[in-house]
Amino acid sequence: MAKILLLETERRVREMYEDILESAGFDIISCPSHQKCLKTTLKEKPSAIVTSAKKLEDTWLIDRVRKERSPNISTIPILVISE
Repeated sequence: MAKILLLETERRVREMYEDILESAGFDIISCPSHQKCLKTTLKEKPSAIVTSAKKLEDTWLIDRVRKERSPNISTIPILVISE
């Protein structure tokens, strides 16, 4: 089963995405903050990352993941949800 790392700072929205992704059969790792999400990405090596981009600083994680030297990390697919 694919492991999805979910970054969403708003608890209510994060829980909604968790429910949707879990009902689709994914294992979810939730992160409420950018720093925690980067550490978790490096440790867990998820199949994909789902994040929202409401503000410019929300793209920070994308930049950091793409700059990682490990191809196992830098090539993780990232889905950005925008309003």
